[in-house]
Amino acid sequence: MLFRSAKGLGGIKGVQGQLEEFTGGPQTILVLGSDKRPDIEDTGRSDTTMLLRIDPDQDAIALLSLPRDLKVNIPGNGVGKLNDAYTVGGPKKTLEVVKQLTGIQIHHVVNVDFKGFEQAINAIDCVYVDVDRDYFHTNEGLAVSDYYSEIDINAGYQMLCGDRALQYVRYRHTDNDIVRAARQQDFLREARQKIGPSRLFNDRDELLKIFTRYTTSDIDDPISLKQVLETFLGAADAPVKQIHFQGTLGESYVTASNEQIKTAVEQFLGIQDTPGSLEDEGKGGGGGDKKPEKKGDKKPQGEIAPELIDSAGAGVAFADRFAPAVGFPVFYPTKLVPGSQIIDESREYKIADEDKNVHTAYKLVFSVPGSAVPFEYYGLMGTTWTDPPIIDNPTETREIGGREYMLFYDGDRLRLVAWKTDEAAYWLNNTLTQTLEEDEMIAIADSMAEVAPPKEKKKKK
Repeated sequence: MLFRSAKGLGGIKGVQGQLEEFTGGPQTILVLGSDKRPDIEDTGRSDTTMLLRIDPDQDAIALLSLPRDLKVNIPGNGVGKLNDAYTVGGPKKTLEVVKQLTGIQIHHVVNVDFKGFEQAINAIDCVYVDVDRDYFHTNEGLAVSDYYSEIDINAGYQMLCGDRALQYVRYRHTDNDIVRAARQQDFLREARQKIGPSRLFNDRDELLKIFTRYTTSDIDDPISLKQVLETFLGAADAPVKQIHFQGTLGESYVTASNEQIKTAVEQFLGIQDTPGSLEDEGKGGGGGDKKPEKKGDKKPQGEIAPELIDSAGAGVAFADRFAPAVGFPVFYPTKLVPGSQIIDESREYKIADEDKNVHTAYKLVFSVPGSAVPFEYYGLMGTTWTDPPIIDNPTETREIGGREYMLFYDGDRLRLVAWKTDEAAYWLNNTLTQTLEEDEMIAIADSMAEVAPPKEKKKKK
């Protein structure tokens, strides 16, 4: 009954001749996000192009985002941007261009339009995300020609559902393709956290219904769908490895050399994390030749500490303001990376957990000049929700300065540093493109001071 009623099965026609037959082992899926809606006649436009590789043998999942403005040759249409391929010929033409560009054998194509994305996120009961900064735009008072998607999402850890989740992953007007791709990958990481190994096994029928109801794909029979699910189950607890596409940002296009494309493909097929930050992609090379340091390696004794600036004065001012409102100790960094500022997008607020229990929380937002965008943002969260999903499954734990930290890595990059007290959980998050070095993240976390709430406001245990 599930397969007879599924809208998504066989919805993408004419691509079978370009796809590889699955005979076991890893599967590679081309995932497209499009702005086609049911009430629009045209083909629509491609908003996102990703390659997903699931390899149960290596217990790993790789994700490679291709920039929408990437300069490509569109067969029969000449040179254009990658997202133009979708406008010219939908998923079929996009598949043709991606295969020509990368040489990767692809087993399936999945397309998710805006409405389908919103409904799918709601169907998995939304996703908790640590939003790096305020995102706001209104079209009020603008000429129609200047309209773009409205958004109003504050900084901080929160649940994103439906249209707000779509607004967040699509936003690009003050960012670029690199930052936008990083935001999308961050969101997908947290969505994957939401659908962990136990849910993949226990709720597989429900997840199949979500897939077939809210996506369109080339899969037109139950056997193929079962094969995809079994591949996912084989890598149920695998980390998502982000492969950085190394290109150069220009005024009109993102360009990439044959060598840069080859490097990305080799890392994708081998499921190897790309060394360096995602921001390196926009510098014409990207850290591809850099040898990653082993996670957890301690610097030799006597090595020079990272250069940091004093932030104690600004930090304590925010902490003094937030502590009475949240009712638990507010940590703040006394050191930050050069160029950083604690900005007014910092806030205290309330957050409901998955059982609808309401917790107090605060978010400190730090801006730092970027190389390809004016500013990037990293931040510190604190909340009485002591077991939020974002700090599940650390890569390792390490004692530094008498405190035990949970460390979360993406390849050679330290993405998040977390710790707990009896009253709250805290974490320091890197920028979306992970520009802060490991020693900087550790030093900032180790510099934390705290302000206790007034005794009369302190919550009872």
